[in-house]
Amino acid sequence: MLSETPEIYGAEHLLTRRAVTPAVAQKLVDRIEWWRDYTERNGAELNNNPSHGNKAGGLTTILEKSLGAVAKGGTMPLEAVYEYAEPIDRPGFVFMDTPGYDPVAVTGQVAGGCNVIVFTTGRGSVSGFKPAPCIKVATNSEMYEHMQEDMDVNCGGIVTGDDTIEAAGQRIFEAVIATASGQVHPQRGFRVWRQRVRAMANRRGDLTVARKGQGAGGGVDRTPAYASITERLRRGIESGGLPEGAVLLEGPLAAIFGSSRSPVKQALARLEEEGLLSRFDGRGLLVGAAGEPKRLKITAEMFDMDADAMPATKAFAWQSLYYEFEREVILRSVFGRFRVNELALARHFDVGRTVARDLLIHAQQVGIVAKGEKSHWWIVPLDEARFQDLYDLRILLEPAALETAVGAIPSPVLAAMAGRLQDGINGAGDAGIAELDVLEEELHIGCLSYGRNSEIVEALKRTRCILVSGKHFQVALQRQPYFDSFMEEHLEILQAIGRQDVNGAKHLLRAHLEASSEKAAERLAAFRATHPVSPTSYFV
Repeated sequence: MLSETPEIYGAEHLLTRRAVTPAVAQKLVDRIEWWRDYTERNGAELNNNPSHGNKAGGLTTILEKSLGAVAKGGTMPLEAVYEYAEPIDRPGFVFMDTPGYDPVAVTGQVAGGCNVIVFTTGRGSVSGFKPAPCIKVATNSEMYEHMQEDMDVNCGGIVTGDDTIEAAGQRIFEAVIATASGQVHPQRGFRVWRQRVRAMANRRGDLTVARKGQGAGGGVDRTPAYASITERLRRGIESGGLPEGAVLLEGPLAAIFGSSRSPVKQALARLEEEGLLSRFDGRGLLVGAAGEPKRLKITAEMFDMDADAMPATKAFAWQSLYYEFEREVILRSVFGRFRVNELALARHFDVGRTVARDLLIHAQQVGIVAKGEKSHWWIVPLDEARFQDLYDLRILLEPAALETAVGAIPSPVLAAMAGRLQDGINGAGDAGIAELDVLEEELHIGCLSYGRNSEIVEALKRTRCILVSGKHFQVALQRQPYFDSFMEEHLEILQAIGRQDVNGAKHLLRAHLEASSEKAAERLAAFRATHPVSPTSYFV
C-alpha cells in the first residue's frame, strides 16, 4: 500500500495510468482535488509539502518529492483507492488517502489492515507504529553507520555504486517476509512512540464545532464545503429562486461558491439522491423532475440566503497577485510578443509554481496570454489593428446577443446590477480595478449570457481582453477618472433593458462600444508614445 496523498501531488498521473479501471483512476483524482480544495480553504498551498529536511537534502519542489514518493509504489497495476482507515478488501497494489504526516498516515494504514510497515528515511527518523512492526530502510550509509541500532536495511550503497536497486530490493523483500513470519523483529518497531497513535479527524462531520449562535464555546465553523453548498442549493430550489428546469453545471457553481468542482459535484449528487435534481440528455443536472431544460444564467441572488448565512468565499493564493500581473502583461503587450517565464514569475512573487500557473491560466482565460510552442507561455500582442478588430467583433455581435437576452434577465438580477453601478457613480474615483472589471463584465458578459445563442457568447469571450485593458492604460497615463463615463452609459443600457426597450438598448449598446473603441485607440497610442519598454524579471 502507498499513502500520503499530498506527497504524490504533481505525479499522480503516473499512478492513474496504472489503474485497473477508469473509476479507480478517477477516485485518486478526486482525492487530490479534495486536498487542493482543503488547502486553499485554509490559506495554504498543496505544493508546499517539502519539509526543511527535504530542502536541506536537495529537493526544491513538491514535484521532485512526488516523483520519489510514487517510485515507492513500484510498477504493479493500481487495484483500488481507499479513504482514510478504510478496510482493505483487494489484493495487490493499492493507495490510501492520508495526510503527508507519518504518524497519522501510518495509523490509517494499520487501521485499514496493514501489518508490516516499510519506512524509508534519509535523515534518521526513529518513529515506530504500534501494533505493526516497522522496518526502517536507510537511504544513505553515513546515517546508517551512526544509527545502526535504529535502522534495519541499508540501501546507501545504491548511491555510491556499491549496490544495485535489484539487490537492495531483494533484501527489503526478505526482511518483510522474515518479519511477517515472526523470524526477526525490527530494531525499533515497538520501542519509540509506542503510545502515540494518532488518527486523522473525520472530515465529513465531526469537525463541526460551535457555530454562530450555537453553544457557548465559540470557535470556527468547519462544516465541509459540500455540505454548505448543498444547503444553499436546497434553499434556492425550495424558495423558487432556482426555477424548475434550470440547468446546473459544476463549473459555474464552483465559481459562485468560490470552491473547486469536487464539493459542488458532491452537493449535486446529494440533491439528486433527494430527488430535487434529475438528469437529462445533456450536460449538467435539471432542477426538479425531468423536463425541458432551461439554460439560465445562475447567480448568487437565486439562492435565497442572507449574507450572514452565506459561507465565506474562499480566497485563492493567486487572486491577490492577479491584477499586478495583468497590468504588467497588458502594458507589455503593446510592444509585441514576449515569453513569460513561469519559474521567474513564481520567484518574482515569492510563490510556488502552482500559484504562478494559476495566474497564467486565468490570464489565458482573459485572452492576454496563450500557450505556444514547447508549452511556453506567451503574451498576446495588442496593437491598434487588433484592438479595432476586437471592437468591430463586439459591435457586430453584442447587440444581436442582447436582443434575445432582453426579457430573459431576472428583474432582481437587473436591479442588483443597476444598484452596483449607481453606487460606483456616487463614489466616483473610489473603485479599484477589480471592482471596475466586475461592473464591465456584468453588462458585456453577464447580461449577454441570458441570450439564446450561446455561440455568440463563446465568440465574444475571445474579445474579453479589451474590457480589462483600457483601465490599465488610464492608470498608467494617470488620467482621472479611471472609469470615464462607462458607468453612466451602462446604467442607461440596463434601464432600457428593464423597460424591455429592445431597439433602444441595442442602440445605446452600439453607441457605447463605438465610443469605447475610439477612446481605446487614443489611450493605446498615447501610452506607446510616452512609455518605453520597462524591464521585468519574468518576461523574456
